Amino acid sequence: MAIDYSSIDAAIVSCIENGADTFGAIFPNRKVKEACVAAFGDERADCYRIVDRRLQSLRKRRAIELHNRKWAVRHG
Repeated sequence: MAIDYSSIDAAIVSCIENGADTFGAIFPNRKVKEACVAAFGDERADCYRIVDRRLQSLRKRRAIELHNRKWAVRHG
């Protein structure tokens, strides 16, 4: 069974668009944590690692970028 990460990715992008531009600001966001728990069906899910992996995945897909050690959504 493949895990659908789209809700986690959307929560992360939304969080960045709303001004959270560092991992320390993104990780504790309630919507991001809720998306992690919903995707994995377990409150004990290792959200720290999941969010880190999703940030890197979004970066590789060029949906976000790291500029001056801050995350930003790429437009265009």
